[in-house]
Amino acid sequence: MLTESLISLDDATSAIVSAVHTVETEKAGVINTAGRTLAEEIVSEDGRVLIERGVVIGAAEMGMLAEIGRAGILVHRRPRVSIVTTGDEFVDVLETVEDGKFRNINRYSLAGRVFSSDCDLGKLPHAGDSVESVRRALHTARMSDLIVVAGGALNGKRDCVREVIRESAEIVFDGLPIDPGTDTAFALLGGKPVFVLSGEPVGAMVAFELCVRPALVAMLGRRYGAHTKARAVVAESLGWGWERRGFLPGVAAFVAGHLAVRTLGRGSMKDMVEANCLVVVPERTEAIDAGDELDVMLFGMPL
Repeated sequence: MLTESLISLDDATSAIVSAVHTVETEKAGVINTAGRTLAEEIVSEDGRVLIERGVVIGAAEMGMLAEIGRAGILVHRRPRVSIVTTGDEFVDVLETVEDGKFRNINRYSLAGRVFSSDCDLGKLPHAGDSVESVRRALHTARMSDLIVVAGGALNGKRDCVREVIRESAEIVFDGLPIDPGTDTAFALLGGKPVFVLSGEPVGAMVAFELCVRPALVAMLGRRYGAHTKARAVVAESLGWGWERRGFLPGVAAFVAGHLAVRTLGRGSMKDMVEANCLVVVPERTEAIDAGDELDVMLFGMPL
């Protein structure tokens, strides 16, 4: 286990995957297995492997199971993920937004990320800016398999989230050299994974993709990684000059036989609506010219 420190994203991902446990298995009828993760090998009568363990069941797999007369198979249970949001300044979607108040975007955008990860949504408690309210929210979320907390120190306020986490959890890392998402933390609360993400919505969504999704893929027992990565030609010049690794929402598409990408900005929810990938800008990059190649992480397209 790593000690609490600022570590690289690659080391953080390895630590996360090593710390989580695969969820239990259960029996499911073939018609109800779409999108579920296979927890056994499916073999033919002569011993050939027809479907490997860890595959996500789709239409072809369901057809194969029907062809060989398998009415039920062993699959992994869907992990249940609770989302704790924090901040006195946030109101829910149907409440009136008064001066100094904002919609609680994270409750809904992160719930969407949970659903897109083929997991079940648990509790959605909201905590104010007090230690006791954060304690109550975490207690409400305690029965889930994984907890995501969105929010922490903001504008000089007391960081009640980390105060509570430090009371009873083992902190694996606190902070990553990435942008957005520098303030991401990962801890184990009684062995249960707890992620602390930014209170800023786009930063929270990016950190979910980079840190929480790999944990859920591992918990589901899937045989592939959390993201599809590819090289793409950048459509426009970008100024950078930041020390940290950057992740920009972008739109990737094939143009004249190669993958091209254009970036959409650095922090708008509208950008995230339009994006189908994150453009990865390496650490200590001074500038990027049109025609340069960068890595992209494509949404919703597992390896």
